[in-house]
Amino acid sequence: MQTSILINVADVEASSAWYQQLFGCTSGHGGPDFEMLMFGDALQLMLHRADADHAHDNPGPTVPFGGGVVIFVRVAGIEAVVEKATKLGIAHGGIVHNPLAHQDEVALQDPDGYLLTVCGPADWA
Repeated sequence: MQTSILINVADVEASSAWYQQLFGCTSGHGGPDFEMLMFGDALQLMLHRADADHAHDNPGPTVPFGGGVVIFVRVAGIEAVVEKATKLGIAHGGIVHNPLAHQDEVALQDPDGYLLTVCGPADWA
């Protein structure tokens, strides 16, 4: 099974730039209505303008962004992401070890209020 996540955002291009700066991913589509964020050849995240005309069973602009969703992002170098986040002025509480998941994590929030848990390497992953 493979899961692809699409989130509604207020400004696709600004959100795309935010994710690209923080994680080093690239644009696979681009534009004001829709974006596909890629890491190499792999699709990582899709961004969709909430009030765009071409809805994909989209709840639309009346549903609050974030909505209890937590996006987990696994990276090889969590320290580098924390350093970038600090330079970009993104608030975080630093790296903490999650003993239940056996991994280091840092909590962030994207410009639209989505919660991100950035995870370092784990033996089970």
